[in-house]
Amino acid sequence: MSRRPGWGFVGLGQMGLPMAARLASAGLPVTALCHRPAHRDAALSIGAKPVDSIEGLATACEVIGVCVRDDSQLFALMDREGLLAQSRPGTLFVIHSTVAPQL
Repeated sequence: MSRRPGWGFVGLGQMGLPMAARLASAGLPVTALCHRPAHRDAALSIGAKPVDSIEGLATACEVIGVCVRDDSQLFALMDREGLLAQSRPGTLFVIHSTVAPQL
């Protein structure tokens, strides 16, 4: 039996929380990046593991969903020292944000 990949999520807001909850309810192991206490509580309430660092998320997950507000938030998250740089080769990023196609 093959191991299920670790799923990560960034952006547990109005749209992101239900998405992450659906993954968790399907039995997938979900790790959520949580900088705010309210997001940490929300992650725990859906059965996700909260982490407070990009490194913690990147090392735990093979698939990472991102649901941030805009281009600047996505760019800040994925910059040279950010999520893209710290993730393993082959990590799949699923961007749910409304951002410019060039980004």
